[in-house]
Amino acid sequence: MLLKYSFDILNLNRIQLHVAKSNVKGVKAYEKAGFKIEGTLREAMYHNNEYIDFYVMGILRKEYYSIDN
Repeated sequence: MLLKYSFDILNLNRIQLHVAKSNVKGVKAYEKAGFKIEGTLREAMYHNNEYIDFYVMGILRKEYYSIDN
């Protein structure tokens, strides 16, 4: 619903997010929604006594509309 609102009502062309590389279930859920991994932010955050990597994920309006929604 949020993607539909963002593209249809807010007229956005692109949505991006950051997700911890170690959050495998989260990454899979975003991929299922149509997001693609665009890059890696290496050692972007210090958490539990270690630096962790984050993926930058994004989806474009044309990709969203090409998915069977």
